Amino acid sequence: MALPKLLYLHVLLQVSLVLASSQCKSPMKGNVLLQMGKVTRATVETTEIHDNWPPYRTWTYETKYSWESGYICPIGRDLTVEVSPYGGGCSGSQGWARKKQYYRNPSYDTCATCQRNSAPLPRTLAPDTYRYWPSSCPESYVLAERVVCASPTSAQSDLVQLATCSSLGANYTTASSSPEGCAALMGGSFVLVNGTKYVCQTCVLSIDSTTSTMTTTPTTTTSTTSLPVTGSTGSVREWEEFAGPFNRVCRGAGPTDNNPAYFEVRQEIPDVEACKELCLQELGQEGCKGVEYNVLSKRCELWKRNEGIWAFDYPKMEGFSCLRYGWPGKYLIPVNGGLNQACRGPDGKNSASFYVVEAVRHMEDCRARCVAARLCKGVEYSKGRCEIWHSEVATTEARTGFECLRYEPPDVPEPVAEQPMH
Repeated sequence: MALPKLLYLHVLLQVSLVLASSQCKSPMKGNVLLQMGKVTRATVETTEIHDNWPPYRTWTYETKYSWESGYICPIGRDLTVEVSPYGGGCSGSQGWARKKQYYRNPSYDTCATCQRNSAPLPRTLAPDTYRYWPSSCPESYVLAERVVCASPTSAQSDLVQLATCSSLGANYTTASSSPEGCAALMGGSFVLVNGTKYVCQTCVLSIDSTTSTMTTTPTTTTSTTSLPVTGSTGSVREWEEFAGPFNRVCRGAGPTDNNPAYFEVRQEIPDVEACKELCLQELGQEGCKGVEYNVLSKRCELWKRNEGIWAFDYPKMEGFSCLRYGWPGKYLIPVNGGLNQACRGPDGKNSASFYVVEAVRHMEDCRARCVAARLCKGVEYSKGRCEIWHSEVATTEARTGFECLRYEPPDVPEPVAEQPMH
């Protein structure tokens, strides 16, 4: 009877070894059945937060030297552009698409993807639509609109999807569409691109609703004259790449506005980081508006134009980059939908002491002046008039032709004072 028992133990041992070997080849470790129950949720979380997301094409512009595409990303993701991040092009990893291709020098080709940003996602709902009535939102939500342009092209076959309202997010619906095309920013100026123009709508939770339940605690203010000017959430000025990370030159009020009075030139600067540090050292926190740097010639321009940098151009030479310094424009967030909304302070008040008024050409000019301002907590734009707010933008008032944006950077932890040792 001992032989069959030993044979049984031998067979059981062999089966255990086979199972262990199969688990080693599997990406799942530990309890296989338990892992199978969790794999779906883990995959969803990874895709939502960490993975690159493919962008959606809005336009394509082609010259005899190169072609370039414009892209948009879903709400909650920012467009990231890199110079051939995988060496041989943009197909080294899922989620990347070619941004610009140079026919004569492919080593400067750029690729784009959508990466999750740190800003909290807005709470949205799909609006109620009726055949003969405008869209409506439930209580505590306001209707917000964004325009999306889709310009099809037959020159490319990279399977990048054309932009639609659903490209912005699941709760964006198409209110209307027309073949009139859209304006695209090319070479520092806006060009009309043939294609389909979509007016997209969603319902966004009202700012008043999110703040009505918040409680306030007393705060103590202290003098900070020796520190950099900070924003409403304790953030400091930052550098931001303007108009793409590679081969753009800075301009003032237009793509041809390159007045030498706007900047100071420094030669033989080893890299762009040294150029940035030099701008802050020589011009200061408030005087430095940005830099233009060429990685080939080591030439550094320290920009000091009071109105900031809102235009750029495509240079004939390679190796340029343009960076702005101040309150990054990417943190200007629409309040209550932004469109047809005028900024208001606490309790809905509107006082000239809340802002500085400047004459501008368009919204991008207004946004650039916020970036370059001594302090900017938001902007209101209407028909060439720009209000740069240095007081808190608490809410909005419905006004046709107005647009209100509030500066909302990611939260920066307050420094903790060191306690004396006893």
